[in-house]
Amino acid sequence: MAWVVKRQMKAGTRYLAGYRDRPARSAPWERFRTRIEAARAGAAAERKVTDGSWLDPAAGKTRFTDYVRDSWWPNLHHLELTTKAAYRSNLDAHFLPYFGQHPSGGPNGRR
Repeated sequence: MAWVVKRQMKAGTRYLAGYRDRPARSAPWERFRTRIEAARAGAAAERKVTDGSWLDPAAGKTRFTDYVRDSWWPNLHHLELTTKAAYRSNLDAHFLPYFGQHPSGGPNGRR
């Protein structure tokens, strides 16, 4: 459920719209001049999250190398050692040199 918080600022009263963009995570606050505008914006953003049309603004900003190192590789504990060795070899020889510095979506930033 979206919510609105009233704040007194130097420029006058502002209303901040809040909503959850994922479970247990609050999205960045947006500022509005009226409570009604804030409530509408919060509800609209929350509808996008609910219906699946919301896109994470941070998506695609992670380099492929960082994704492999921080997320993907640590979760391969279920694989056989020989499979992990083959993955590592292919990563080092082919994927990291080409995709390494690009966003995790690839050289064109696509997912």
